[in-house]
Amino acid sequence: MRSAAATTTTTCYTSWPGPIGPGHVSGQRWEDFVQQHILDPLQMHDTRTSIDAHTADQVALHAKNTTSVRGVGKQAVLTTVMTGDVFAPAGALQVSAVDMGRWLQLQLDRGKMTDGKRLFSAASAKMLWTPQTLIPISPLPAEVALAQPQFDAYALGLEVQDYRGHKIITHLGGVLGGVSAVVIIPDRHAAFAIMLNSEDVGALFAMREHLLDTLLGLPSPDWIAGYKQMFDGIHASAIAALHNRGATTHPERGPSLPLSGYAGVYRDPWYGAATISQDKSRHGALDISFDRSPGLHGTLEHVQYDTFRTHWAMPDVEDAYVTFALNPDGSIDRMTMKAVSPLADFSWDYQDLRFVPVTKH
Repeated sequence: MRSAAATTTTTCYTSWPGPIGPGHVSGQRWEDFVQQHILDPLQMHDTRTSIDAHTADQVALHAKNTTSVRGVGKQAVLTTVMTGDVFAPAGALQVSAVDMGRWLQLQLDRGKMTDGKRLFSAASAKMLWTPQTLIPISPLPAEVALAQPQFDAYALGLEVQDYRGHKIITHLGGVLGGVSAVVIIPDRHAAFAIMLNSEDVGALFAMREHLLDTLLGLPSPDWIAGYKQMFDGIHASAIAALHNRGATTHPERGPSLPLSGYAGVYRDPWYGAATISQDKSRHGALDISFDRSPGLHGTLEHVQYDTFRTHWAMPDVEDAYVTFALNPDGSIDRMTMKAVSPLADFSWDYQDLRFVPVTKH
C-alpha cells in the first residue's frame, strides 16, 4: 500500500465508516466493541474512541465562527473543544497516521489482516463497496470541473464514484474544527487519508485531488487556486444573500402574540422535546433549549412576523430561524427551524424538525 500518511502519532479527529453494529445488536458499548473487535486485532494502539481522552500529542481543533456584523457575514477562527460521547460513533475517533494506514491496508486487502486472519469476510468487504443509494451530482464550476464525477453512489459507510476515469472508494468526515478524507483506488491497490485540524474544506479537496493525480500519473492543475476561487465565489454569494435578506426584513411587523404566548414545551417526533421559556431578568425575553442536548441553549431575537433568530450560548453552533405557524384561533400549530447562513453545514439539519406544542408555560 502507498499512503500519504506520515509516520507520526499525532492524533486527529475523524469519522470512520466500517462494519460496526449498534449497541443493541452487539450487547456492548460502541467504544468497547470497536476496541475489542477492530482496534486491538489491528494493533491500532494510537487510536482513541473517546473525544475526552487526554493524550500528550492531541491536536487542537480550529472551527469557523460565523457572526453577523451589520448584516454582513464575518468569519473568525477559534480553537474549539468537543465534549461528550453521545455522538462518538459518528466522528470521535482520534486516529494517528500510522493507525489510519493499518485501517486502509485492511480495506485494500478486503478484510484480511497482515497475519492472514480476517477481521471481516470477503463477502462483507464486497458489500461495503457495493452502491446502495444514488447521489445526485451537481455541476462543479469551471475552475475545478476536472474533478467532476460521472457517477456517485453511497455504499455502506463508503462512497463509490469515479475520478478522471478511475473508480475510487472514498468518504469525507467532519467535526467542529476538523475535516478528513479517505480515498481508496482499487485498480492501483493504493489508498491515503488526509486529516486537517481546521474546517478548511478547500484545502482538503485540493490535497485530495493532487494526491489522486500523483497516484494515477495524471497532469495536475493548480487545485489550490481552483478551490480558492470556487469557495471565494460561494462565500461572496452567501454574503450577498445575507445582505438581501437583511434589506427585506421588517422587524416592526409582529410578533402576532405576546412573548408569553410562545413559551412552552414543543416536541418533534424525531428529536424529542425543546423548551421555550421567558427570562424575567431580561424583561421576559425568550430563551430556547433543546432538552436532550445540554449544550444547545440560547436566546431568541425577534426578526419579523412570527419568526425569531437563535443566538446559541455555544459559539460553534450555527444560528437558526425559528418560525411559528398559528391556527385560525391564534394558538400555535407548529414550530419549524431553518439555518440562517446559506453556508451552514448539512449537519445542522434544522429544516427536518417539526415541533408541535405539548404544554404551555
